[in-house]
Amino acid sequence: MSTILIIIFIIILIGILEDLVQNKHKNKLNIILNDDYIFKQYLFTKTELSFYYNLKKMTDELNLEIFTKTRVIDLIEIKKNKNWTKNFNKLKAKHIDFIICKKNGEILTYIELDDYSHNRKKVIKRDELINNLFNANSKHKIFRVKVQNDYSIFINELKNYLISEKMQ
Repeated sequence: MSTILIIIFIIILIGILEDLVQNKHKNKLNIILNDDYIFKQYLFTKTELSFYYNLKKMTDELNLEIFTKTRVIDLIEIKKNKNWTKNFNKLKAKHIDFIICKKNGEILTYIELDDYSHNRKKVIKRDELINNLFNANSKHKIFRVKVQNDYSIFINELKNYLISEKMQ
């Protein structure tokens, strides 16, 4: 009888360990909440974090602030008309990766970090919408930056742009 219990216990233990190993490899950066939601442990991917630190060094030097992953709908007021719902739905789930502002919150520029996913048709269409919207209606430039190993050239270009914007 006790041998059967030991075998059952071992089988159950092996099943539990297999589940743990599979979940660990499936998504080791996330904490599973239930079948529908997973909490992320990190706000940024490694690529985004690397870019953020490059920006942070420069913005600290210029006494500016960085805001990240801001919803487009928080940056744009949609006119109240018959198209309001349609226009809201187009933008509600979209965000801008990085926004650089003065200490008082005044926006100076927007930055989108483009990784390999920006080559997909759906994302290209999303990027076109954002580019058209911001380039046509915002007084501030939207920078699109391809993921790279060294951001120093871009950071220098951005720094010069921000110095000229900050002086206005």
